[in-house]
Amino acid sequence: MRYFEEINIDEVQSSGPYELIESEIISFAEKWDPQPFHTDLEAAKESVFGGIAASNCHTVCIACKLLNETEKPAVLAALGHEYLYPNPAMVGDKLSLETRPVSKRASKSKPDRGIVQGETLLKNQAGDVVLVMKYTAMVSKKPT
Repeated sequence: MRYFEEINIDEVQSSGPYELIESEIISFAEKWDPQPFHTDLEAAKESVFGGIAASNCHTVCIACKLLNETEKPAVLAALGHEYLYPNPAMVGDKLSLETRPVSKRASKSKPDRGIVQGETLLKNQAGDVVLVMKYTAMVSKKPT
């Protein structure tokens, strides 16, 4: 666990890969996002994706799993997330994660913590970005 003082701007942490398999995509989507291009092979072939695509919710869950494999900051609270899905995640994709802080500042009202903003990218094996997560988090300073 990394405290506020130990976080270096633009330092990249990576994890993965995580392989997307068809049965997992369909199972997840049947429960959480039952759209035909996630759950029905024939309908997915006729969709804009041309095959089974993972739900955006599924890609966020994969990113969270891979984030937990990195050396995480001592987060006290998530203050916000912004998501962008520039490309679909498809059956057979091997997804890897890169995360980096882009700014940080000490809290003005709480001297024992700071605010960190960063960006997390989830990419497939070709380097195509399937998820951009921008985040703001409240992070603990080292105990004194």
